[in-house]
Amino acid sequence: MKQRRTGDNEKKSRPHKVVSIGDVIGQLMARRGYAQQQTNDQYNQSLKIALGADLAGYTTVGKLSNGVLRIYVPDSVLVQELTFQKRKLVKQLQADHPEGKIRDVRFSIQQS
Repeated sequence: MKQRRTGDNEKKSRPHKVVSIGDVIGQLMARRGYAQQQTNDQYNQSLKIALGADLAGYTTVGKLSNGVLRIYVPDSVLVQELTFQKRKLVKQLQADHPEGKIRDVRFSIQQS
């Protein structure tokens, strides 16, 4: 008959990794999307400055991916109008949000 080694069935205790409160809050914000909402609000402010409150009121900021910010509008007429103002808008966004590394914007019609 084999003898059991002592401690085989016991869980080995590991020291717990200390996690800073800043890391925990950062993870929570990422999971809940709070940081994205705050960033979208900042992008909306830049749109108001670049386009004026009237045009900016029709826009919805989408996702920033690979330096391209997606902006949704209700119809093709606004897509055309915003395309004329695209260069001005990109410059404003780059000046206000250098950390975003925005190099272009794309306009899409918002599905209702």
